[in-house]
Amino acid sequence: MTTQRDDRYDLDRLRPTPEDVEAHAAGRRALKKSKARGTTAAGSKPIGHGPFVRYPVEAILRLAGAKHIGTVKLYGWLLHLNWKNDHRPFKLTNEAVALLKIDRRRKGFALRELRDLGLVQVEYRPRKSPLVTVPRGARPPNL
Repeated sequence: MTTQRDDRYDLDRLRPTPEDVEAHAAGRRALKKSKARGTTAAGSKPIGHGPFVRYPVEAILRLAGAKHIGTVKLYGWLLHLNWKNDHRPFKLTNEAVALLKIDRRRKGFALRELRDLGLVQVEYRPRKSPLVTVPRGARPPNL
């Protein structure tokens, strides 16, 4: 006499069929190939590749002397904006800094600190957004 409870644990019923094993193996092979290529299974988008910024080593050494975390966050964003503007001077608006959750008043402190660290050049203009230039090839600080 088998009950419904005993039927749930019947090993013959729970054992995978050869078709199940082959389908599982095929899925694993497809996943391994897509990871090797760096794309999704559909092959349309890369996995985990979004916008990124490369920090110069000398900039990292200089940022170690920063007093505020907003300065470090702002510098990464300035590197990105610098790249988007073909390494030409660009206006740093309050809206651009608001994406980083940095207040417009803190923007000035962070820019002055970055200027003092020698990482950016800033041209202040009355009643206008400052023009920021990120110099290439800054010399490392004296350690």
